[in-house]
Amino acid sequence: MIFNAVNFKNINFLTTLFLISIIVISWVYTIFGIGMDMSAWKMTLMEYNQVFVSDNKTTMKDMKTYTFSNQYFISLFFMWTFMMIAMMLPTAYPVFVMYNKIYKERKENKFNLLNPIFFITMYMLVWSFFSFLATLLQIILLEYNSFNLSNFKTTNTISSTLFIFIGIYQLTPLKNFCLYYCRNPIEILSKLNFNNLSSQFTVSYQHALFCLGCCWALMLILFSVGVMNLLWISIIAIYVFFEKNVFRNKEFDILVGLLLIMFGIYGLVS
Repeated sequence: MIFNAVNFKNINFLTTLFLISIIVISWVYTIFGIGMDMSAWKMTLMEYNQVFVSDNKTTMKDMKTYTFSNQYFISLFFMWTFMMIAMMLPTAYPVFVMYNKIYKERKENKFNLLNPIFFITMYMLVWSFFSFLATLLQIILLEYNSFNLSNFKTTNTISSTLFIFIGIYQLTPLKNFCLYYCRNPIEILSKLNFNNLSSQFTVSYQHALFCLGCCWALMLILFSVGVMNLLWISIIAIYVFFEKNVFRNKEFDILVGLLLIMFGIYGLVS
């Protein structure tokens, strides 16, 4: 089978190499804003007044106008895709290690099992789908003059409303349901049928969908704080990792949800 063509003795090295390569490429793509008018690094420095104003004028002038084009849509899509992969792939690393261990054990016992690289790829494809929807949302906001190209943020009213919405979602049963499976991936992996590739495919995308259901709303924070703001990209990525792998009590989840709601309300009334 094509998915099992790689010798399992080398799979730990190959899987690790694949993961690290994808993560590094994604972070480099995100930091340098490849295909965009300005790098995320420079935009972040501008946000916190760390770049000389004289150096900004020409660049800002170029970014204040928006005209839709297929090329711009594709650039946005790749920007969102690599940004999501850079943020989310490290948070799922423990799951990939667990799957890799199962793969190695089953391979030794002559069972068929989809290659861990396929499992990782399925995860990235699901987040690529979210990136496509995020790109559509950003285009819609641009068309209705609700997105500022100078700082890659939505208007204050939309930003505050987003915080309230995200905070509410953090408290919903759907969020808790998806987060449970993110925190307990063995619940999904235990359903693997080693004699049925279709079942294995289902488990692969189910894990990715639960992760998406857990974290998609948090990614919308970027519309409020700056889509290419590296500080917030890092903060959200670190928070998601700890939410899924370290903090496991509901009190913490509730506290974060309430803080987001209060922050949004403060933004609306201030």
